[in-house]
Amino acid sequence: MSRLRSIRLLVEDYPASYRFYSERMKLPVLYGDENGPYAEFGEEGEVSLSIFQKDMMLDVLKDEGGESDPADDFMLIFKADGTVDEESAELATHATPVVAPTDRAAWGVRAAQFRDPQGLLVEVNKGFDE
Repeated sequence: MSRLRSIRLLVEDYPASYRFYSERMKLPVLYGDENGPYAEFGEEGEVSLSIFQKDMMLDVLKDEGGESDPADDFMLIFKADGTVDEESAELATHATPVVAPTDRAAWGVRAAQFRDPQGLLVEVNKGFDE
């Protein structure tokens, strides 16, 4: 069974968002810096808050998922207990697949995206070293 890994905010102004969460909210930085396009905040081993440059994620949904006009502002990220492919096959019976399992070398994970029954964006992933 997957477990919640992160809530990822898809942000338009990445530097301002980074400064807000790191400096104003004083969240510990687990990964990334002000240059982006991705950062993760929180405590090691806990559910984290991450930010990602919005247009980059939406481009993946358009280019690889075939969505014409995604308008998401966040997504829920779950860590696969098994393989991403196994969990994706199971999820496909309950959710709408958007992007098939794909190795994301730049992200360090294999990931797949879905729409839950409400239409919210959900990702299942697993790090290459997990």
